[in-house]
Amino acid sequence: MVTEYEHNELRKEIRLVKQRLARLEESLAKISPASAGVEPASPPPLPEWIQVEPEPSDHQEPVSHEPVGQAHVPELPDNMSWRQLEVQQTPAEPQEKKTLEQFIGLKGMLIFGVGFVVLACVFFFKYAFDQGWIVPTPPVRCLLGMIAGLIMLGFGEWTLRKRARLYAAAMFAGGVVLLYLSAWAASPNGLFYPKYEILGTNQAFTAMCVITVIGILLALRANMIAGGVIALIGAMATPILLSSGENRQIELMSYLLAVDAGFLILATLKRWSALVPIALIGTLVLFIGWFGRFGDVPESQLWTLIFTWAFTVLFAVWSAIAQKTGRASCNCAIAVVAVSSVAFVFTWLIMHLNCDMSAQVFLMNLLALNVMTIVLCQILRWHGLRLGVVIWTAVTMLSIYSDNESDMDSSLLRGWQIYWLTWAWGFFALTTIDIFVRAIRKFASISPIIAQFDAILALMATALITTATYFLGQDLFPDQLGLVTLAMAVCAIGISIILRKREGYEFLRTSYLVQGLALLTVAVPIQYDNAMVPLAWIALGVITMALARRLRNVVLLIFPPVVIILAVYHFCFWVLPDDPAMREICFSLAGLEFVNALAVAIALALGMLATAVMLHIGQPIFKSDSEKTLATVICGGAILFFAVMTAKELPLIPATWAWLIAAGLVLVTGLAVRAKAEWSIGLTGVLLSAAAFKWVFADTLGFYGGDVQQHSWVVLNPICLAGLVITAGFLLLPRIARRFSLPMSQQIAIIMTLVAAALVAWAGSFEVVRYVDTYEQALADPGKALQMGLSIWWSIWATVMLITGLAWRAPAARYFAILLYGVTVTKVLIVDMQGIDAIYRILSFLVLGVLLAIGSWAYYKFFKAALAKAESD
Repeated sequence: MVTEYEHNELRKEIRLVKQRLARLEESLAKISPASAGVEPASPPPLPEWIQVEPEPSDHQEPVSHEPVGQAHVPELPDNMSWRQLEVQQTPAEPQEKKTLEQFIGLKGMLIFGVGFVVLACVFFFKYAFDQGWIVPTPPVRCLLGMIAGLIMLGFGEWTLRKRARLYAAAMFAGGVVLLYLSAWAASPNGLFYPKYEILGTNQAFTAMCVITVIGILLALRANMIAGGVIALIGAMATPILLSSGENRQIELMSYLLAVDAGFLILATLKRWSALVPIALIGTLVLFIGWFGRFGDVPESQLWTLIFTWAFTVLFAVWSAIAQKTGRASCNCAIAVVAVSSVAFVFTWLIMHLNCDMSAQVFLMNLLALNVMTIVLCQILRWHGLRLGVVIWTAVTMLSIYSDNESDMDSSLLRGWQIYWLTWAWGFFALTTIDIFVRAIRKFASISPIIAQFDAILALMATALITTATYFLGQDLFPDQLGLVTLAMAVCAIGISIILRKREGYEFLRTSYLVQGLALLTVAVPIQYDNAMVPLAWIALGVITMALARRLRNVVLLIFPPVVIILAVYHFCFWVLPDDPAMREICFSLAGLEFVNALAVAIALALGMLATAVMLHIGQPIFKSDSEKTLATVICGGAILFFAVMTAKELPLIPATWAWLIAAGLVLVTGLAVRAKAEWSIGLTGVLLSAAAFKWVFADTLGFYGGDVQQHSWVVLNPICLAGLVITAGFLLLPRIARRFSLPMSQQIAIIMTLVAAALVAWAGSFEVVRYVDTYEQALADPGKALQMGLSIWWSIWATVMLITGLAWRAPAARYFAILLYGVTVTKVLIVDMQGIDAIYRILSFLVLGVLLAIGSWAYYKFFKAALAKAESD
């Protein structure tokens, strides 16, 4: 008999043959008349596959002038057959979709119909019993139920021979269910016990086993998985229906093993993989039910352990065979192994916690299970199940350790910790070995997702090993704990180096490199004192940034900023408040004493600057703008940290000089590393502005508070020289920006020039004040001399700025000069006229008048050409 699928395939082949024949006839019709010299006959109608009906449109398309009935047959491209062209041009036949109505009519109504038939039989028998039509004895009832079941089986056989497989399967299922119910009713646990015991327990068990075999045979006969499902459910329900309440562990578990083995074989041969989850769930339900009642019996523990292994191995073997032979999907096989393993691992955990199973026995079994699972994952190329191995190992080990640590005697605690540390290393090192072997076998090259999964799993294994080592090693080897962590870091970096030349392992290589760097970060505070931790971390940040640039790795680019933040946080909130050694003098320079805290802070700032410099070596890793932003943030953080620490640990003037040195270092570094170092120009300007603000409002004004050392030299003293250096910085920075073609607006350049001019005015005023204060004893009236000196200096500097503005044609300088002239004139008229004697008043007016005259003359010379041109016009 031809199936529907074969019929559809035959129709497709016939349609293709017709299309090829029509095309051949069309070609012959074009060729034959031309060769015979006879007028060609009208061409045959186009085949169905060529005729195309025009779609209706609002716009009229251009009409082709080709003869009606003729179609252009395209030439075949190279390396293409007519068959390939047919496949491209022939539209695929739409697949027939089953509607909801079909599903309800074919399957839903059948299922409910069979169910209602079974219920009708039950109700009819009950009614017949109540009416006395049937002798209401239990044996007769059971016998009639079995007869009804056999009748349904016979009807199913008849429908099967009529090619109605779906109805046959339904009849078979209903008949098997009736047979199970009849056998159970006749058992000691049935409806008629204890008055009637038709069948003994063993007899009922045998009957149900026979019914199970019948159900399997009928399922095979109808080739329907539904029959197998009914038989499997009946087989799993048999121990429950016939339970006597006694502890018959060996019989129950042996029966379950036999049922599981039989149905697993059936599932493999018939590709009925849906039977396997049902078998696994039924096994777990029966096992958990038995274990809840009899699991704490000491005599049962050994057999429990044996049977758990038997079930685990059985399902694992089926998973391997089914996947290798293609009888089950990979996900199904993994799920079966995972569920069975997790169930029995936690069974062993309960046996340890509540049934006095020793920790050694538990760990040995757990290790064997992990080895078996990882070997399966290696052979079958499974990936996700290894995460389950790590999780159930960590959870069970933590549960057992926490439960036993509180009860452990102090004299035995050290041995207990060594024992658990060894097991932790063994378990999670096994995972690391598995990952490394997979990398050698090129498992990670399967797909990027699997490679990322391996990298995450490697990170988890290392984290668990590190955690166990830290918490258990604090009491075992506290002095060597940092060295052990350092050795782990070296191993992780070594694995990363081994994998560096193998393609497809970027994620795994990066994972181990990050692990090694993180372990280095952790090893330093474990092994060394507080002062060494931030220095080691900042060095690690610089090295990591260099590695990121060398390997062009985006992940490593994130690590240095994190380490920098940790180093600064540790230094500010752990080292400074708690370490008295930070107050000790580290070295002296030019009479200044540098304490250890300042030395460490300078080292941290230099490390941060070096990390920012590393971002500009070589080609960009991510995006050039993003890396510039990151470099700016890191360098800005270094400047802020350096400025705060120097202001805190140094006197006022040395701190200002330190800020200026830092500004020069940032500028030189940025220009040396990359010509387009906008970040260095911007940060240098910010640092100069901060230094100027500090110099004006702290250094010079602090002179009166006695915090600044006085010097007799005019201008050539640290305070004034610092102001002049700041001024030079404001003047040179715009020119450096233009020289290296760095972006700086003209407005900012003008503002910086005006700020420089104001700083010079302030520096000169400070020198006047400082000179008067120094030689106060020699002056008759220091107050009047101070006012005169300020007026004269302001007039001189206003004149210099005016001449400079005229000479360089800088309007801003001229405007500044005019403003300063105005301030000076106002001061002379208001202050000098009232509180200064004649001689000082005369000098003020004289100098101011001369300078104003010089300024006027300079303006005249500047505008002379313009005035002459205007007069001539």
